[in-house]
Amino acid sequence: MKTFLITGVVSLIVIVFLLKMVRKLLYNKLIALLQDGEFETFYKKTDTVLYRLLISKIDLLFLKLKASFLEQNKKRILLYLNEIEPLLITNMQKEKVYIDAFNYFISIEDKNNSKKYLNKINELDNPRMKIEVNRVYNIYIRKSDEDLKNLLEECMELEEENRAVHEYLISIIYKNKNDRKNQQKYEDLSRLHMNQSKGDV
Repeated sequence: MKTFLITGVVSLIVIVFLLKMVRKLLYNKLIALLQDGEFETFYKKTDTVLYRLLISKIDLLFLKLKASFLEQNKKRILLYLNEIEPLLITNMQKEKVYIDAFNYFISIEDKNNSKKYLNKINELDNPRMKIEVNRVYNIYIRKSDEDLKNLLEECMELEEENRAVHEYLISIIYKNKNDRKNQQKYEDLSRLHMNQSKGDV
C-alpha cells in the first residue's frame, strides 16, 4: 500500500512537471507566431482544444488582445476587451489592459473609447499614470494647452536624455495651436534626446 502511494505521488509529480513543460512550449509557440506576424495561424491555435485546456482563459485572452493590438484590428480589440475585462482581478492586470486600450484608442482618435478607458484608469490607484493619461487625453482629444506650462517646467527639471517624451507632447500642443516654429523646435529636441537615451549620440 505504501509503495503504491509513493508510486502514485511520484507519477503525479511527473505528470504535473510534463504538463508545465508542454504548457510553456505551447505558450512560446503562440509568442513566436505573434513575432512572425502569423495572426490567422495564431488565432486558430488559440481556439483548439489543446491550447484551451493547457493555457488559462485569461492568459489566452491577454495574448489574443496583444495580437489584435499588433494587427490594429479594432473589431477584435473591442471583442477581446469585452471578454477579458470581467476576468481582471488585480490592479496590475487592469492597468496593463486599460493603458494598452487607452493608447490604442488615442492613436486612432476614438473619442468615446479614449474617454471610457481614461475613466477606468482614473478609478485605479496609480497617481502617476492618471497624470500621464489625462495629459495625453487633453492634448490629443481635447486639443487643450492647459498642460503646457507644467510640461515646460518639468522638462527643464529633467536630465536632457530624459526629456524626449515631454518634448514630444509639447510639440503636439504647439501643433494644435498652429505654432509651427515651436512645434518643429520641440520635435527636433525630442528626436535628439530620444537618440541620446538610446545611446546613439
